[in-house]
Amino acid sequence: MVKITSQYWDHVHPILAWGISLVLFILLIYGLGLFATHIIGRRLIAFGEKIIMWVPFLKTVYGVSKQVVNAFIDPNRVAFKSVVLVEFPQPGIRVIGFITGKIEDAKGKNCYKVFVPTSPNPTSGFFLIVRFDEIQHTNLSVEDGMKMIVSGGLVAPSKIQEG
Repeated sequence: MVKITSQYWDHVHPILAWGISLVLFILLIYGLGLFATHIIGRRLIAFGEKIIMWVPFLKTVYGVSKQVVNAFIDPNRVAFKSVVLVEFPQPGIRVIGFITGKIEDAKGKNCYKVFVPTSPNPTSGFFLIVRFDEIQHTNLSVEDGMKMIVSGGLVAPSKIQEG
C-alpha cells in the first residue's frame, strides 16, 4: 500500500481524514452521475435503444417492457383502475386481480382486462380477460390490494366488501 505523506495530512486526526475522503468520494461519484445523466448518458441510452431496436426479438421484448415501466412511473397515468375478485385457477377459488382496462372478446361481449399478480412478487402474474358478470368488485383501494399481495395475505382487512 502506498502512503501519501504531506505536512498537512500528518497533523490531521485519522478519523477526520477518513471523513473528508469519504465526502470527497461521494461528491465525485455524484458529479460523475450528473455529468453522465445530462450530457453523455442520454446519448448513450438513445444509442443503445437504437441497437436494440435492430434485433427482431429484443425489439419486441424491450418495447413492451419500456411501455410497462412507463405506465408504472408516469404520475398522470393510473396503471390499475380497481381491485376485483376473480375465480382463478378454478371455480370456487377467488384471487385478487387489478382491472387494467376494457376489451371485447371474440364473440363481441364486453370484458375486463385483469392482471392477477403473484405473491410476494407482484411484477409477475397472469393476464386474464374476464366477462363483466364474472367479476366481483371490492371496496379495496389499489394500494390495499397490493399490500395484500406483497405480504402474502398477512396485511389484509378483516372483511372484503363488494364495491
